[in-house]
Amino acid sequence: MIRAGYNGEESNSWVPFGTSSTIYVSQSGAVAQYAYRDDRGEAPIENVVWQFSEEAGKLSICRAKTSISAGTKTTAYSNSTGCTSIFEPNLIKVNDFSLVTNTVGSNSATHQYINLTIDAELRGNPSVFSSLTRQFMVRNGQ
Repeated sequence: MIRAGYNGEESNSWVPFGTSSTIYVSQSGAVAQYAYRDDRGEAPIENVVWQFSEEAGKLSICRAKTSISAGTKTTAYSNSTGCTSIFEPNLIKVNDFSLVTNTVGSNSATHQYINLTIDAELRGNPSVFSSLTRQFMVRNGQ
């Protein structure tokens, strides 16, 4: 997520289709989408979606490479490609995943401040659990 919005030397950040934020966070906080430039291939835009399924106890990340369309700064995502579980789903049950986003800015720039929380446990032994919270600033904002 730290690379979200990166667009090389250009002044505009990449944003998900239909949103003005560098990282789109669903109202529930269980889905996040962002894109960034990665010139290591023929399709230089990496489009990423994080998806939490409470029913399955699973956190997935989906990635799709896309090419740049002339004059556009947004990219769309199709959930039909490139999804993998972040944690081994047979061993680890994700009980909660949430993202909370706030806007931080000045007259010259606007950035997102993200609060990420993950709670998980071992599927065979729920007494072994962990909670992770991280906060970070997305610097490739508008």
